[in-house]
Amino acid sequence: MKERHRIPGTTAFLMLSVAVFIDIFQFFLDLTVFFALLAPVMAGIGWFTLWFWFKLRGVTFSDNSQRMTVNFLMGVLELVPFVDALPGLTFGTWLTIRSVQAEDKKRNDSLKQKQSTEKSAPNRLSQSGENKNQATYYNRGTANNNTPERKVA
Repeated sequence: MKERHRIPGTTAFLMLSVAVFIDIFQFFLDLTVFFALLAPVMAGIGWFTLWFWFKLRGVTFSDNSQRMTVNFLMGVLELVPFVDALPGLTFGTWLTIRSVQAEDKKRNDSLKQKQSTEKSAPNRLSQSGENKNQATYYNRGTANNNTPERKVA
């Protein structure tokens, strides 16, 4: 199996940058009462954008209760006027990225450990120094035939 890096460092940086931009934009919308009504719309667009981005990277929210809770709370808090001025989208995105990277690291470490135990396990063909891809069979002489042992490829 191949190592899994669903959210590498550059993607994490870009996701957090988008979340910070959206939170700053919401903060400035909340400064006036009229635009405070538009802030939840911006929050919904930002939440959907980040959700879609996570889905493109292979991150699901339903298989992990922590991610599901964070995603739900992030969405609800960002829809409340004046509360959405807090950096909830940024914090939720950071928690989700941290959770995914921790899962990937745990999976990759167990995969490396599994591969190292498979390599250290004794293998009949590798002990004899022969190529693993080419099996060599030995033709032994029978009791009536005294021919010496010979390799047959």
